[in-house]
Amino acid sequence: MYASTNPPPVPSGCLRIDIGSCRIREQIRSFDIRVTADDFPRFLWEGERVNPQDMNKGFLRGELLIKVRIFSRSNLTRSDTH
Repeated sequence: MYASTNPPPVPSGCLRIDIGSCRIREQIRSFDIRVTADDFPRFLWEGERVNPQDMNKGFLRGELLIKVRIFSRSNLTRSDTH
């Protein structure tokens, strides 16, 4: 579908940084690359709203994440009882 030299386009709302690259990860750790809320999908934040002054507020509290956590916990509980 895509040539190996041309990566597929990044869908809107997806991480724009290739965190699979060791070089990129090192640049993030050394703050050569600044990671912002724009680099993450909005569903990670509560109400899909990001506070630019406090990116951590509501982070990892999105509705989808909460539902998945509840679902996975209930499945673990059920599998333990069988």
